[in-house]
Amino acid sequence: MKQKQLLKRFQQNAFLQGWSRDDLLRLERSSTIVHCDANEVLSRDAWSRHEFLVLLDGTVTVTRATSQEARLVAGDHVGEVALLGGAHESSTVQAQTDGVALLVSEQDFISLLNTTPSFGRKLSESLALQVA
Repeated sequence: MKQKQLLKRFQQNAFLQGWSRDDLLRLERSSTIVHCDANEVLSRDAWSRHEFLVLLDGTVTVTRATSQEARLVAGDHVGEVALLGGAHESSTVQAQTDGVALLVSEQDFISLLNTTPSFGRKLSESLALQVA
């Protein structure tokens, strides 16, 4: 996908709205685009693997041992709690529809927090909404 098309796609994503062009480019360099098919398991025990996932298209479910299943759609993300606080809750992330996601490693996640103000701000806003 061409960079211009990718940046436009990023700007349409709820989690990425309001990010500067430089911050979006930094995210692009720090992530891997993952295409998935319906029913594909994207990650089993994602938290223990230390990954952060931002859904660009499609629907996934996150099944945790200690809570009900969560349904995520474009703009949602998963994995940040473990990367921020070290929680290692067993979970499975499975695509319900064909989709596209950004996958960010632990090292790149920490780097984005340190270099990309938009990233830290959006994560804080999102976490605040989760606990409210």
